[in-house]
Amino acid sequence: MGGVIPLLDAIDRIEPERLSNSTVVDKVVGKAAALLIVYLEALRVCSRLMSRAAAKILEKHAIDFLSSETVDFITNRDGTDVCPFEKMISRTDEPKDAYMLLKRVVLSSL
Repeated sequence: MGGVIPLLDAIDRIEPERLSNSTVVDKVVGKAAALLIVYLEALRVCSRLMSRAAAKILEKHAIDFLSSETVDFITNRDGTDVCPFEKMISRTDEPKDAYMLLKRVVLSSL
């Protein structure tokens, strides 16, 4: 289980007040993850790799972040195309919309 699925799982299983003001640590943070992080109201994010779109969203929502490397976009596991989660939410910058879309798609594929 990877990608944004652990974030979706945390949002669905943990009481919202326990997630807000948290620190999220992840290897890779793309736009999809950043929108979910905003949705759960985290205070800060640490990652090894972050997309420029994710950084922009986190800045817009005043969430502190630290990343070892910033890239133009997050790729799929093979490195041959854009991450499928990034493609799914490419047309929105709204955290709740991204959450609802990702949740619907992920749940339908399980």
